[in-house]
Amino acid sequence: MSLTDLTFGDKVKPVAIERFKGEEGTPDVIGLMSSKIKASFTHYDPRTGYFYCFKGECCQNLGLPSVRYILPVVQYTLLGKANDLANLDYGAPITLKYLSLGKESYEKLKVKWDLNGDLTHKDLLVICDDAGYQKLSFEVLQAKESKWRSDPALLQQVKELANDYKLLIDLSVARNVTVDKMLELLAAPIEERPNTRQSKPAPARQAPRLAPSSQVSHSQPAQQALPGSPPTGPAGAAKQDDFDFDSIIDNP
Repeated sequence: MSLTDLTFGDKVKPVAIERFKGEEGTPDVIGLMSSKIKASFTHYDPRTGYFYCFKGECCQNLGLPSVRYILPVVQYTLLGKANDLANLDYGAPITLKYLSLGKESYEKLKVKWDLNGDLTHKDLLVICDDAGYQKLSFEVLQAKESKWRSDPALLQQVKELANDYKLLIDLSVARNVTVDKMLELLAAPIEERPNTRQSKPAPARQAPRLAPSSQVSHSQPAQQALPGSPPTGPAGAAKQDDFDFDSIIDNP
């Protein structure tokens, strides 16, 4: 990162991809950007914040990691009354964020995908059922195409932000720590805890261990595809006039 030119009075924030967070009683509209998603395996402690599991003393000290599904999304701005769902109006300005789903919310989204097909060309109404644990429900809006794809100005904005997502998503979800650093942080008084990216940790739970043949590295989010997503390779390649967000994620 290098110096950035500003005019006096300008303000900047640390560069990161913001997590989408729903609020109870306030609907939101988002658009899924890709069928390529990631799974994160993270630990949480008030003194460490969220960090990626390294399959060692972290699990011995903090238990099994939490699993979250990470999806790139466009969040729209609601332009009318938020509670008037029959006449829902939304659009620019938009923000590129990541959606972090636990098992329950992910299963709800899978059901919508199975019923409606590829949701990367549809917009979704998001209802927050529990703001603390970010339990979300989804309804598919029935426009023929998502607004960020059909509006040339919004599409261009997404294209300009897409590479930032690829470069910053891993560090935006959690951080990597060494064993020594983790032990150092865990030894500190809990009042000295650092700022964290998420307001409330997921409840502790016992997750099944992966079989040796299916283990993955937990040092960063592992990429996978949503069930029912288009096949990879030539048969599933994007149309020439279509924006292929997946290729931006895949290409080094």
